[in-house]
Amino acid sequence: MKMKFLPLFIVLFFICSCTSFKSSEPVVTVEESEEENPTIQSLPAGELESEDPLPVLPEPEISIASSQNSSQYEISEEKNVVEEQPGIDTVSAHPPAMTSSKEAVTVTKPETVRDEQQFSDNRAITEEKIFAIPADDIIIRLPGSGWIFLGSTGETGRVRFRNQSSTGGNTHFKFRAEETGIYTLNFQQQDMIHGTSREARVVLEVVPEAEYEEKVFSKDQLEQDKITGDYTLANALFERGELEDAWVEYNRQYREGNADIDRRIAILGMKIGKEKEVLPFFMKILPKDPGDEEAFSSALTASLHLKDLDYLEELSEYLSALEKPVEEILLAGDLLRSGNKNISAIQFYKSYARLFPFSFELDRVYFELGKMYQEDEVLKDERIAVEYFKLLREDFPASRYWDEAVKRIQYLERHFLHIR
Repeated sequence: MKMKFLPLFIVLFFICSCTSFKSSEPVVTVEESEEENPTIQSLPAGELESEDPLPVLPEPEISIASSQNSSQYEISEEKNVVEEQPGIDTVSAHPPAMTSSKEAVTVTKPETVRDEQQFSDNRAITEEKIFAIPADDIIIRLPGSGWIFLGSTGETGRVRFRNQSSTGGNTHFKFRAEETGIYTLNFQQQDMIHGTSREARVVLEVVPEAEYEEKVFSKDQLEQDKITGDYTLANALFERGELEDAWVEYNRQYREGNADIDRRIAILGMKIGKEKEVLPFFMKILPKDPGDEEAFSSALTASLHLKDLDYLEELSEYLSALEKPVEEILLAGDLLRSGNKNISAIQFYKSYARLFPFSFELDRVYFELGKMYQEDEVLKDERIAVEYFKLLREDFPASRYWDEAVKRIQYLERHFLHIR
């Protein structure tokens, strides 16, 4: 019985031994780390997908500054036509300024540059045309960094590249138009991180100064400017704080009959020390609006600075309309008094007494008024003189003029008022 099952046991033992041998082999577990061993897959062309696509860079905006002026325009992306955008101030005198709805880039321009333009669109290549005259400095401002000047092509004259700089996150290219001609200025912005680039082209036409306005403006606009003056550039320069350039442009364009321009020129001149030049403008404002206190005060300050007695005499005509105190009134009265312009001096002194009823200077004002009415051959009126001396005697008993005022009262009453 035992011998009968012996071969079966041997076979089973052999099978178990083999199974045990295989299971004793070492088991290796591989853990993959996405951070250390990222999986790289290759997809066929056209099937590459990404949840975070590369950012799309904004299209270039170009801001151009030259010494001429223009209107504002915008390039329409859909129709690719130029559309006028009225009511937008630019520092420009003539050439077409192109702008987009994006925020305009503003930078400080050099003294010789008197125009700023901006344009942009949504194409990879931006191109626009501007005008200038010989000897103009043209500044082209491009937003962002990475811009380079590739050179000019197709020119029939000569334009000189002067320098390149970067401020406020913008790149500035400065050129000098030396001869008449047509130039294409080429620029490129390179983005090394994303491997992209943008291009901008500026077609610059430099024309003789005599032809400039005809190139830029319509005949109707030129005729209108001859009548009313074109203050676009001057207003923009004034708003930007470029006052010296604004002063020159206002006077170049000035036409009679615009009260707002008269006021602006007058106030501008006061800010830059043109007191002598601005007084005529103030004298155009005051007859139309005698109560214009700002105009009166500024004109008074300018007249005192120049010690111009003639203008001070003219200003005395508007004192009665003055309602707010102006301290320079007393100084004007003193200056006129010293110049023996007593009629006008009296007007200033009386206005000072009315506007400054609690001033510590009133004793002197009363004394001077009394003296002029006593001594001036034209104004002489002993009764009025005594009234002012009595005001001093009663209101200012501690005044240094008190004793003299009392003596004059006694003298005038004895010899002129109480004669029997």
